[in-house]
Amino acid sequence: MDSSKCERVALSLYSKKPVLTDAQTERRYRMFIAARPPPQRTNTTAPAESRKQIISQICTPEAVDRLGRIAMVKASRATDLENRLIMLARTNQLRSRVTDEELVKLIGMVDDSKKKDNGGDGEIVFHRRKAVFDDDDDDFFA
Repeated sequence: MDSSKCERVALSLYSKKPVLTDAQTERRYRMFIAARPPPQRTNTTAPAESRKQIISQICTPEAVDRLGRIAMVKASRATDLENRLIMLARTNQLRSRVTDEELVKLIGMVDDSKKKDNGGDGEIVFHRRKAVFDDDDDDFFA
């Protein structure tokens, strides 16, 4: 007998477990793998991929490119625009694919609605305080 077989037989006598051959071990392993449920995959990219697919069907390639550039600068604004486009498509308010010019108009409408919501006209005004010795009327070097 082979020395490794002798060791297995001796170990099996002490542990009172049956000795398995390599083929039996592999068969049990295969059965174990087959009986195990498949691992759950969290597919977080599926909604993003479906949104991209919907947007590519709604918009022309130039408009999709503009949305991508907007997303690089401000992702929340691009998501807002995509949501509006998808809503318009689902309510059948789009007669054809959205062009780049139409997307620019939609961006302007979104900006106008946000300005109305914020209550301001969107202008930045600087109010500078004059210090005690700041007098623009004095011209010492003229």
